[in-house]
Amino acid sequence: MDSMFRPLLGSLLLTVVAGCSIPTFEHPLVAPEKAEVPPGTFGLYRAKGTDGDGEGYVHVGPAGGKFPPGFVRIVVVNHPTNATTALESSQFVGFLEPIGMSYLFHLPLPRGEMGLGEQTTVWMEQWDASQLGGYLILRLAPRDGGLGLSMVDSEFVAAEITAGRLAGSVTEKQVGETSVRYKQILVTATSPQLKVFFTQHIDGPLFGKASTMLKKNDVDKH
Repeated sequence: MDSMFRPLLGSLLLTVVAGCSIPTFEHPLVAPEKAEVPPGTFGLYRAKGTDGDGEGYVHVGPAGGKFPPGFVRIVVVNHPTNATTALESSQFVGFLEPIGMSYLFHLPLPRGEMGLGEQTTVWMEQWDASQLGGYLILRLAPRDGGLGLSMVDSEFVAAEITAGRLAGSVTEKQVGETSVRYKQILVTATSPQLKVFFTQHIDGPLFGKASTMLKKNDVDKH
């Protein structure tokens, strides 16, 4: 399985899972300008893959610059797994929206062919909605004294779209000139429709099991 953007703990996000791409959402659950930072969000977290693969630290703080006040900036530092692997870091911007006991983390995607790896190249200092190509949405849910980070289940979303229960499209795509094919999933449901959909399925099959655990560092008091 190929990492979608490296080095965010390797196992955190995958470009293609079981023949499906991670769903891209055309609309967020809340307008970026109206997003709010949940109390206690900022700080330093220890991150570890639930399968034992990959660990590091995640720093969460204000996005700064000319971003709406609800945006956060995340800096991920991966710990090398051996003495010959270089220390690596990445940073991203996004915002959260609460649903029940969970938070849905919205990661804006740039337009066109650019992926999440170019996210902060586009939005390093300010938010520009004209460059927006959609969102990835991940779930942060309380678990074992920390937060479990999980991805949307691609197969479930594709099935809901195909059955007409969720607005969107599922398109067969081919990877370059190879024989590898996958389903590109685009969710076009409006923000109110998404809120209903996520509320209905937040604790059901919509999300897979947590791939990464985040625990706030004890020395951090923010």
